[in-house]
Amino acid sequence: MSLPELPTINPTDQYRVFRHRGADESNEQLSLLGDPILTAVITDWIITNRPTWSPGEVSVRMRLQCMLQVVRTALIKGSSVADWTTMYSLDQHIQTSNANSSLLVRRSQGAQVAVFKAYVAAVYLKGGFSTVRNWMAGVLSSTVDLEKFDHPPSQLV
Repeated sequence: MSLPELPTINPTDQYRVFRHRGADESNEQLSLLGDPILTAVITDWIITNRPTWSPGEVSVRMRLQCMLQVVRTALIKGSSVADWTTMYSLDQHIQTSNANSSLLVRRSQGAQVAVFKAYVAAVYLKGGFSTVRNWMAGVLSSTVDLEKFDHPPSQLV
């Protein structure tokens, strides 16, 4: 699996992206900004890649809403985001206020997700929504199999 090239970010944001919440100038605000951006990009990608889910029919609309929620939850809160962090080796740059805890924090799924969301925000701040959307479309296409979500919602739970 080949991921698209990691977009560059502003040097001032780069410092904050990798600062764990226990450190000064942490990535918390960037991560907070990156969360809805990532949600919007993932939703856009799902709708683009599942055009047959017609929102004109009530039953399909209900299915789409349920499917979007399941897929977004699986991607945003699940291991995929942490996996992307390690695939890009972003976890290796996580900085903490205590050098002794750095390795433990780098292995933490929560810290990995926060760094990825912060990076998404930094890409957005430098290049705008279309830059994030184009980059993440490549990431999603390389790592997510939407076909496994093509079942009735009752079978997904």
